[in-house]
Amino acid sequence: MNARMWFPLILLCSALWVPSSAQTSNHLGRVDFPTSCPTEVQPLIEQGLALLHSFQYEEAEQTFADAKSRAPKCAMAH
Repeated sequence: MNARMWFPLILLCSALWVPSSAQTSNHLGRVDFPTSCPTEVQPLIEQGLALLHSFQYEEAEQTFADAKSRAPKCAMAH
């Protein structure tokens, strides 16, 4: 294959590649969702909601699990 044939493939692959930094909460937007949970887990709840609404289900589940382990009585973490 010559360079002309490789270019479209490289271009397609680079368009599909998403750096892991794009999956952080910095790119999720801001969530303001007050709860009755302890204040130390409030940021985790809001991050979990942002992840959930960004279709990042596994990351959201991990974030809520972290909140649940820190505050087991926080219903929103469940």
